[in-house]
Amino acid sequence: MEADSAFLQRLPHARYVLAQAGMIGIVEEGQVDHPEQEQIVQTDMMPSLEYGRYLRTQQTRSASMGIDAIICLVVFAGLVICITTNVIHMTLAALLGVSILMVTGIMTPEVSSAGILAVHPINSLFIGSMVLIRCLEPTGIFPVLAAGLFRLSAGDGRRLLLLLFGIVTPLCALFPNATVVLLLIPLCIEISRLFHMPAVPLICLLIFLANASGLLTLVGGVPSFIVGNALGMNYMTFLREAAPGGLIAIAALLLCAPVLFPTVWRAAHQPMRPGEFSSRVRIENPKALALLVLILLGAILSFLFGQHLPMPVSPVATAVVAGTLALVVAQLTGLAHFGQIIRSIDWETIVFFDCVFMIAAAMEGSGVFTAVGQALSGVLGRDVLFTVLWLLFTMGAISSVMPNIPLAAVMVPTLAVYLADVGILASADLTAGGEVPPEAKAIMLAMLFGVTLGGNATMIGAVPNIIAVTAARKAGESVTFTSFARVGVPVALVQLVAVAIWISWKI
Repeated sequence: MEADSAFLQRLPHARYVLAQAGMIGIVEEGQVDHPEQEQIVQTDMMPSLEYGRYLRTQQTRSASMGIDAIICLVVFAGLVICITTNVIHMTLAALLGVSILMVTGIMTPEVSSAGILAVHPINSLFIGSMVLIRCLEPTGIFPVLAAGLFRLSAGDGRRLLLLLFGIVTPLCALFPNATVVLLLIPLCIEISRLFHMPAVPLICLLIFLANASGLLTLVGGVPSFIVGNALGMNYMTFLREAAPGGLIAIAALLLCAPVLFPTVWRAAHQPMRPGEFSSRVRIENPKALALLVLILLGAILSFLFGQHLPMPVSPVATAVVAGTLALVVAQLTGLAHFGQIIRSIDWETIVFFDCVFMIAAAMEGSGVFTAVGQALSGVLGRDVLFTVLWLLFTMGAISSVMPNIPLAAVMVPTLAVYLADVGILASADLTAGGEVPPEAKAIMLAMLFGVTLGGNATMIGAVPNIIAVTAARKAGESVTFTSFARVGVPVALVQLVAVAIWISWKI
């Protein structure tokens, strides 16, 4: 058998490859029904995977779930329950899940390596972007932006709300939205105090806007990167295919804002005087800020055009290089110490990502995704419009009670099996045949919009929600599940309906 090394390097969690008349999919050990058809592929064709010496290939795939699959499902369900009820920290819950799978022998070194390999691009993007923002923070640029926002609002809540849309949307499109939310929460709290209004509505607005803005670009949100990467999309392709839906979700939020956020819309305050503005905030180390802004602009250009260069530069590589250059600038200009910036990275979230993808790799290896994907093909058939709408609203409902990152991580391989079973794809590898069919893109994007916008419904539906609520509570602001859901559920419903109309027309 002639193996395609480029394809093998793209496999997210695979130890075993199914090859049949050009069709390639993922199976687990022990499912070989015809030993005489086994073939061996040496792993020196995929140097990024350093575990094992061989990949076993076969011509059959089983949809049955054994004891390993049941254990994986129980562990995943336990993780969701722990996160939903907030019994223990979500990262600790994920670590416990991985530990259980290790003790039971399901989480082998090969499986854990496959999970880490799959999450590596996400972590690199997240860390690189966070480092760049953490280096910008000591310059004072964010308080200056907040004070400038307050001045431009002229004490008018309606103008403030529109300005928030104008500032938060591009920031959350250019950087991971969880990172931006973490930085902007203190500013939202300060602005709410200046306007003498509760901070919760402004915090909720920031979260809803950040989640919707994460749909605009490949790097704006982790679910966007998971789905876009699985579909083989570059930055510009994602802009063309998904960004219109994100803009529609943002527009729907804007139209509903006067009704859903009346305290912000009707807020009023005496405008800030120029002297008061200059005395409260100012730029620190303008030289460092100028260099960091140049790095930021270079990163934006690389995001947009890097993959079209003679030597393509991926968004992940761009984020890592930009973060590294920002660290160099911070160190040489005395802006911040290297260790200080590294310690400020949200390592808890990084470990959470690692554990979730390791659990997903175990679920894939045990046959969970194959069984569920084939079950979906029996329920949904090949009716693309029905499948798209079903996924949009079902994923929206599920992501309201569980964080959307693990949901997106497990749904991508599940839907890949479904698409192969109904004949939309030739195999369970989305990009094995080159260009992904439009029907497959529509189904995957429907899942993406469902898990992202449905995450607006509750304070546990997305990582930015959890980060924002935790930061707000530390600042003394009371954000309850009920107060969040009272606004979040209508927002999620309106956005899902708006996107459903667009995606139905698009098909």
